[in-house]
Amino acid sequence: MSLNLDDVVIGGQLKVGVGICPPINEGDKRINGSMLCEGPVVLGGSTEFSTNLATLMVGRTKNDDSDCKPADRTLYIKGNTFLSGDDGTPHTLQLTGNSNITGSTQTDTCVNIHSATPTAIDINGVTQIDKYGDAVFAIGTNGMLLSKRFSLADAMGKAFDMPHPTKGKGHRLSHACIEGPEIGVY
Repeated sequence: MSLNLDDVVIGGQLKVGVGICPPINEGDKRINGSMLCEGPVVLGGSTEFSTNLATLMVGRTKNDDSDCKPADRTLYIKGNTFLSGDDGTPHTLQLTGNSNITGSTQTDTCVNIHSATPTAIDINGVTQIDKYGDAVFAIGTNGMLLSKRFSLADAMGKAFDMPHPTKGKGHRLSHACIEGPEIGVY
């Protein structure tokens, strides 16, 4: 059965599907304006998705009314967001395209990572930061953790020996530094 209406105003609660839904309460204790929709649900363009990819699929605005200018974004969230992954896919959040993270002054860190896996961050398979903060870079470390590379450099002598730049032949300038990972001329 189909029902075609130009406008629908629901003063209480909308349920599309069956079953009890504790978060919206029901009956006399219902939360006005609340809704249950079992899904799948498509918002935006009706042909943006060819199969059921998620409970909620949101595509670009496809309204071609003269008074509706399509927005630049498909989803805009004002307020805090919490994502809790399950075993449906390996990643709770997967981004395709460029990303920008802008922090605020509410906390003293912009991105806080608590990794349950040995590798907290992997960039293109060539640079990794482990869950303890040690880094492995593809260039300059020969595949060593950065902390091990510094330890190796610290264990080596920091000596130099060269002809003296101002005293002429037969004079040499030598120096050894036992601290710091750098070799410097003093």
